[in-house]
Amino acid sequence: ITLMPHDLTAQLQEVARRLISGGRLGCLKDYRDIRAGVVDESLAPVKLSKPQKEEEHKLTGELLEQRIGQWATHLRATVALIAAELQLARAVLPKSHAQGTWAGVICGTVENVLATGASLVRSKKNPEKLFALLDMRAHLTEVLPQLMSMLQGSACEEIRSKFRELLVFMTSTASETFEEFKDAVEQDSSKHEVANGSVHPLTSYVLSYVKRVFEFKDALEALFGSRLKDASTEDKPADADAVRDTDRQAELERLMGSLVKEILQVLLNNLESKADRFKSKALASIFLLNNLHYVVKSVQKTPVMASTIGSEWVTVQHGALQQYKEDYNHHTWAKALEYLSDDMLPRTGGGNAEDEGWDVKEKQKKVIKEKLGHLNKYLEELVQVQSLWSIPDASLRAEMQRDLVMLLIPPYTGFTLRASNTNFTKKPTKYIKYSKEQVEGMLLQFFENKAKGWNDPKSK
Repeated sequence: ITLMPHDLTAQLQEVARRLISGGRLGCLKDYRDIRAGVVDESLAPVKLSKPQKEEEHKLTGELLEQRIGQWATHLRATVALIAAELQLARAVLPKSHAQGTWAGVICGTVENVLATGASLVRSKKNPEKLFALLDMRAHLTEVLPQLMSMLQGSACEEIRSKFRELLVFMTSTASETFEEFKDAVEQDSSKHEVANGSVHPLTSYVLSYVKRVFEFKDALEALFGSRLKDASTEDKPADADAVRDTDRQAELERLMGSLVKEILQVLLNNLESKADRFKSKALASIFLLNNLHYVVKSVQKTPVMASTIGSEWVTVQHGALQQYKEDYNHHTWAKALEYLSDDMLPRTGGGNAEDEGWDVKEKQKKVIKEKLGHLNKYLEELVQVQSLWSIPDASLRAEMQRDLVMLLIPPYTGFTLRASNTNFTKKPTKYIKYSKEQVEGMLLQFFENKAKGWNDPKSK
């Protein structure tokens, strides 16, 4: 920014030289007052108003984002303008007076920027505020090197110190907010019910939140940099660097990874508590499977998060996923597999079988009929209920459906085949109601979150 034509600047320089050399230092105050007024007038289009104390706790959500956007615009405009003012002061005033007089010109404007920034940082805490703080910090750190290069000398020492303090305040508040987010996840007691066992809103919110943190440039430094400095001053000489850059980055990633794993663990613990509310243990297992799968997949789809958390954590969660699948199978299919146990039935190729079938005793006939009757009813009830359950991830749903087919079809086929080769009834279709293909078709309707049943055309 050029504030004055060169020829006018040269004239003012000569006037200032004569006045100051003549001992008329009052001209410096006049210069400060006039230029300070010009600065205020120039910044009027991006006017910044500091929130009153009673307003600070009302600044949330979109209003806070709007105020921070205004502050960032004002900050950048201020830096550009005071840089031009410094250039003018150095061109007009003697070197011995330029820096101090310029500091007087910009003092009020800079104090307003600092006070408003601090007020915004003090606004009411909530999880979403973290991103506003990271945004503020990014704006400040971008212009801070230029500010520090201008704010030289004893006249600017207090302003330099206040800018550093504001950066530290932003950083510490952001770090505290992220830490408190973990507590908020742990304490979430929302009664929102996921009746079909799908992904809970808390899960998607937490993963979205954490992924968003990773998207911010220098987020690790913002959240954990102060911890490194504090630790390093205890263990190293004052004139030593805190850590080499590569070691520092590795330590920042370790701290971030540790906190993110803690957040995910309290999320999973909370989901376990929510799963206890389900009356059906099988549905509870599907709920936990869905949510953990969503967490793991989200981590793996975000490379920076995956590398920060580490492959060992992912491996452990894969084991938990397998356990949830086994829990579901146990709670759902143990009874069906018990119905399909066929110890009393002859095996194909087993000894003295006649072509027309094997004779079984009346007691065995009754058992076979009861087993098939119970099995038919059980399967019909299951498909009516579990076709309404949801596994929203298509690949996981297909995997679970294939597993059901592999789990049930072989024993179902074996049992019904051997039963049909006996004389347990004169009307086998009354008890062996469904073919292997029909049962398989219906198993492939599980977890589709759609009402279907044994009379659905697709099951035929």
